[in-house]
Amino acid sequence: MNQEELEKQILHKFILNPEAYYNNHELVKPDLFVDEFNKEVFIAFKKLVLNGETPDIIKLKKFINIQNSAEKLAEIISRYDSFNESLSIILALNENEKSRRLQLLINHLNNSLKNKEDILETLDFAKIELDKINDLDKSGVVSMNDRLENLTKDIKISKLK
Repeated sequence: MNQEELEKQILHKFILNPEAYYNNHELVKPDLFVDEFNKEVFIAFKKLVLNGETPDIIKLKKFINIQNSAEKLAEIISRYDSFNESLSIILALNENEKSRRLQLLINHLNNSLKNKEDILETLDFAKIELDKINDLDKSGVVSMNDRLENLTKDIKISKLK
């Protein structure tokens, strides 16, 4: 399954069942979405949910400034149902994100070595970036109490904005 299909599947699940988002909200960040439209849909969805609104095509479309957004939203809602659990899709998206970040790090390290940059600075940079990649794993399984606490904080912060 490719990245765009995974993104659309999780958006489908969240839009039709916001509880799937509540149960997994700490695991899903906008950076997991490579497709710009899907990223905007997720950001709009999150805003609506944090404001206590039920997401639908009309409400989501108000936040998305992309041509044919209503048609694209309708396609996500109608075509991207999946038997996969939300968590499985999220974990696959996280793995894809780790692969992208690791590839970027490899490219950066290759360029640093070609340009004969300071090796200790290059190693320090690599360690920091690898720690960031590993932090994606640490978000894996979060207790329900922690999820609810963080969701409450997100809602409070959203209300202040």
